Amino acid sequence: MAEKISKSEARSLALYGQFSVEGVAHGGDITERTAHMIAHLGYVQIDTISVVERAHHHVLWSRLHDYQRGVITRLQQPPRRIFEYWSHAAAYLPLDHYRYCLPRMTRLRQNGFQWYPRVEKDVQTALEIVTKEGPKQAKDFKANDGIKRGQWWDLKPMKVAMEHLFQEGRLMVSVRNGFQKVYDLPQRVLPVGVDTTMPTDEETAHFLIANTLRSLGTAAEKDFSYQRKDGVGAIGRVLKEKIEAGDIVELEIEAVNRPYYVTRQLIEAVAGQANHEPSIVRILSPFDNQVIIRRRLAEVFDFDYQIECYVPEAKRKFGYFSLPILYNREFVGLLDGKADRKSKTFIINHLHISRMPEDKSEFLHHLSLEIHAFKTFNKCSNLETDRVFPAGIKRTIKSIIKKHT
Repeated sequence: MAEKISKSEARSLALYGQFSVEGVAHGGDITERTAHMIAHLGYVQIDTISVVERAHHHVLWSRLHDYQRGVITRLQQPPRRIFEYWSHAAAYLPLDHYRYCLPRMTRLRQNGFQWYPRVEKDVQTALEIVTKEGPKQAKDFKANDGIKRGQWWDLKPMKVAMEHLFQEGRLMVSVRNGFQKVYDLPQRVLPVGVDTTMPTDEETAHFLIANTLRSLGTAAEKDFSYQRKDGVGAIGRVLKEKIEAGDIVELEIEAVNRPYYVTRQLIEAVAGQANHEPSIVRILSPFDNQVIIRRRLAEVFDFDYQIECYVPEAKRKFGYFSLPILYNREFVGLLDGKADRKSKTFIINHLHISRMPEDKSEFLHHLSLEIHAFKTFNKCSNLETDRVFPAGIKRTIKSIIKKHT
């Protein structure tokens, strides 16, 4: 029988530990704490948009305010702690997730990677060159003077070839230079001892359920296989077994028309914590682990969010890259910002608070400090503010930020 809980209780379960994982958030070596955080989250999404700091840095900074950009690179150096591959999208993953990527790699070797045309000659040539000469970037294959372009050594065909090899698991990304991938052979990238055995569907189901509930706190059954095709057939059966064993509890959340699930361990950990949560504001990436499943965001948090960079400009309501604002257990608004790196100015194009909290003064204080911290994280020393709703809070926010600058 499902346990009935309120939306507020469901949100506590969803957010518990997301922004203050025990032993991680404060003090100690930032490289070690970042590795711990990535392991807790299960993945950190990589994205190309850079109007503000890129998604993988932003997600980690949202949880570790002393996070530094170079940490990701250090975690890819010996002793390697993370690797780059595909979760529901391009992501940094803990090393012990590698074997659960093998089903996808195998499928793509057999069926191809549908996003790009596959030219077997290019693929084999790229693999031979990396094998013989070592790590390569796509730009290493630019045509030399006097050589006709359009052959295998042309930039675009070789970039596509290496992407096929990467998706198939025959090449790995050893590191990135700036944002450019450096490809190498798996045997030269993976540390000794990494499990490379193919998981069964049952093993994959146990992994996906445990990983999702650790990261998200509470999730619907379809969230366990979010954007995945491989090895997911046993999820329903394994989930049922875990419920019967008492390890997982089925939840009936107020006004939600599907069951959600949570570990018994998390329920016990969260008990009694709801009234002791510190006031906190977080400006999150659109690709943050807690907001990426938009259906879940709407059901659990009553927050209907759409990233508008893919929406025609004339139809945008909040801005090109509006960032969700989390206050305690509620999403209360959006901030569309841009880091002008030449002038070191952080520009707030649009700040829209749709749900003003009852403790307005405290909220605005925390929001202002978070905007200031986010500005600094984006390597900006100046702040410009355009549209703000409600308009009356603009002066308050600027005053608070000025006081703490």
